[in-house]
Amino acid sequence: LERWNALIDILKELVERIPEDRADDKIATLFEMADVYRERLRLDVMVIGTLNQILQLDGANVMAMDALAAEYEQVKRWPDLIGVLQKKAGAIEDSNDKVALLKRVAELFLEKFANQAEAIKVYEKILSIEPDHPQAIAFLKQMYEKRRDWEKLIGIAQREVALVTEPVERTRRLVEVVGAVIEVLDDL
Repeated sequence: LERWNALIDILKELVERIPEDRADDKIATLFEMADVYRERLRLDVMVIGTLNQILQLDGANVMAMDALAAEYEQVKRWPDLIGVLQKKAGAIEDSNDKVALLKRVAELFLEKFANQAEAIKVYEKILSIEPDHPQAIAFLKQMYEKRRDWEKLIGIAQREVALVTEPVERTRRLVEVVGAVIEVLDDL
């Protein structure tokens, strides 16, 4: 009959009646509600609210986080998108997926807010997960140099040199690092 508001009312009542110990049933019903809000009623605010209800019941529900991230991106709520992506990164185990999510967060900080300080923190976190991540190393090297954070710049340069396996190139890069250290010492 396409009486979507009536269906939503029934689903809300059903969610209220499901006992707390049957969280999976509540979550399934809430997903059904979110679908009706999204597909039939086109109420983004209600979709977001319903997905957040799911996360209150199960804070590690990746499916809800993915749906919520898609909603936030669609309505251009960048801070909320960053928050849900960071939460998902904390909830998943696979290091490749975690790094990909964190990389997206860093890109959002740079593209949407021009917030280099937050992007630096995220790239540092990426390096704690994947110590030889080339994009993180390159970004941090550039930022540390720009901010004149010599100690961190030398550390990231040493990390970069450690990745070089060819002896001649490695020696050349070590000489560059030593030159940078001497330059820093001269400035002090």
